[in-house]
Amino acid sequence: MLLHFLAALAVLTAVLGAIGFLGHAMGLVWALAEVVILVSIVAMVRSDRRPASSTHHAWLSCRKQAERFRAEALARIPAAPGIASDAARRAAILALLEDQIGYQTRAHRRWEKLHAGLERATRGTFYLVLAAAAGHLVPIGVESWRAMGNAVPHAVEAVAHFFHSPKWLIITAAGLAFAACLHGIASKLEVKRLASQAGAMAARLSTLKLELESLGPDNGRELERLAQRAADELTAEHSNWLSLVEHAELEEPA
Repeated sequence: MLLHFLAALAVLTAVLGAIGFLGHAMGLVWALAEVVILVSIVAMVRSDRRPASSTHHAWLSCRKQAERFRAEALARIPAAPGIASDAARRAAILALLEDQIGYQTRAHRRWEKLHAGLERATRGTFYLVLAAAAGHLVPIGVESWRAMGNAVPHAVEAVAHFFHSPKWLIITAAGLAFAACLHGIASKLEVKRLASQAGAMAARLSTLKLELESLGPDNGRELERLAQRAADELTAEHSNWLSLVEHAELEEPA
């Protein structure tokens, strides 16, 4: 996310330098800011490519171990020597399932909320750029009207002068870069797919929970089967999640 934002910020500093924002004496400052931002992007990408310094690889490694431990613990509960009765074993399995159902449900809502927010922000930014670009047509139209020998009312002249300012490039050029930044973040994070997977996983675990709750007493074999199914579901879900994010190393934004 940070890399996409920095890339859009680099475009903004380039535009600010091109239009002489805050005076032409600031041109060198904007140019230096752009170079610093671009160098920072390269440094972050190169650092993440090295396994020894990559936070992405370290995070994935810890996540793999945690998910494997959770699945193995769930599968071993029916045969755990310290739990005397099937009822106690079922209660332990249900507690783990309820914890995972809650986690997947919260993840689904969180990813859906993030996707909706990014979509609204991207759409709003794009419409703002569209309005600014349309406004730029006003001075062009006024000049064409004047070239035809027609008089231009003072009020229209004032509006044309307002939209003729080069500062509108901050919106029409940098605005598009920030819209692309938001879209890139959503695509890089696979937000929509992660939301869908989390919701489907919560539904599957809820079905298993209902089956466990319907078991009668002294049904150890069925309890073991359902525990293994739940462990397999968790393992499969983690594999699906891993397939989405394990190759999401940092790279220079386009």
